[in-house]
Amino acid sequence: MQSCASLAGSLALPDTRINSSELVAAGPLTVQGVTSTLPAHCLVKGKIKERTSTVDGASYAIGFEVRLPQDWNGRFLYQANGGLDGTVLPALGNTSGAAPIAPALVQGFAVLSSDAGHGAPTPFFGIDPQAHLDYGYQAVGTLTPMAKNLIKSAYGKALDRSYLAGCSNGGRHAMVAASLFADLVPASTAGRFVR
Repeated sequence: MQSCASLAGSLALPDTRINSSELVAAGPLTVQGVTSTLPAHCLVKGKIKERTSTVDGASYAIGFEVRLPQDWNGRFLYQANGGLDGTVLPALGNTSGAAPIAPALVQGFAVLSSDAGHGAPTPFFGIDPQAHLDYGYQAVGTLTPMAKNLIKSAYGKALDRSYLAGCSNGGRHAMVAASLFADLVPASTAGRFVR
């Protein structure tokens, strides 16, 4: 894996600004009452398509973070938020469901999380047409190729499989991705979107 500290400076991704890339040491993590050991990983934070709205004068961008484990299993998980998005949650790959399981990062997945194009979990972004489109579906189509390029740059090889998981609005993101962006997923895994 490429050095985490040098990763940000070596990337030239379209319309993307990497704000930071830092190595995070292994340590304990408790999710849903289950403690796991968080693996050593590179935490990359950034923004895509930064702009000032001509409609409401607010600043917009698709904020994201990607966590790249040192011991990568070749897989990528897009962690979709619920509700109105608006917050970049820690990209740990937490999954919802009846039984608590280790987050995807602990299992060796590279994980992406985003705010879907607006910086507050309120509906006011909807007045801006582009923010509305990013929330609706374009953030998924914009972030997925960026994350795959970042992963390839970091590990020196393309991913084997990709997944998108979420519930509530995250489930909607998964359905949108399956219907509009199936070409972003390898043919062998096109049906592996998780709701």
